[in-house]
Amino acid sequence: MSTEPTAQPTTDPQPERMLLSRARMIANALVLDLTPYCERIEIAGSIRRNRPTVEGIELLAIAKWSRDPDRLFDDESVSLLQRQLARRVGEGRLHPLIWGAKQARFRLVKSGAMLDLFVVTPETWGVQMVVRTGPAEFSNRFVTQRSKGGLLPDHLRVSEGRIWDGDTPVHTPEERDLFAAIGMDWIAPEKRGRV
Repeated sequence: MSTEPTAQPTTDPQPERMLLSRARMIANALVLDLTPYCERIEIAGSIRRNRPTVEGIELLAIAKWSRDPDRLFDDESVSLLQRQLARRVGEGRLHPLIWGAKQARFRLVKSGAMLDLFVVTPETWGVQMVVRTGPAEFSNRFVTQRSKGGLLPDHLRVSEGRIWDGDTPVHTPEERDLFAAIGMDWIAPEKRGRV
């Protein structure tokens, strides 16, 4: 029998809920910090819905890519945003929990807040902003066909982060375009929990 202690799995502690004002301040600072590396970046989730308290920060971003002809030997498969995130991890500012090309979760070391970052394309922005703003029940209904209890007309479907009409993608670069495409008036984020 071994006398060595067994390693216990480590998990990141559940974040405490933050007041909206604190969460918005941290989120705005992150947006400002990451804007140079993004074509577009905005706050989503509970902060966008103006919830009094939130569990974490959710950002939706379209990453910039290097187009500098003098950098021919750079790895162009890594966006400028991913490079900056890696730099902040190296500096000890971000602790990665999940880190993929389209979705990442970090704990912000200084504040302890959780950051969920969703990287999308211009074509998927409208759908992903609705889904990532939530709340979850609204997002689920929004992408579920009406015959199955959702809000999406039955002739449409969601695939690859977009709305499709048969084999044709529906052009929804903005949230309002998505609402119009399914025949609904735009609903302000803070009112989406009532639909």
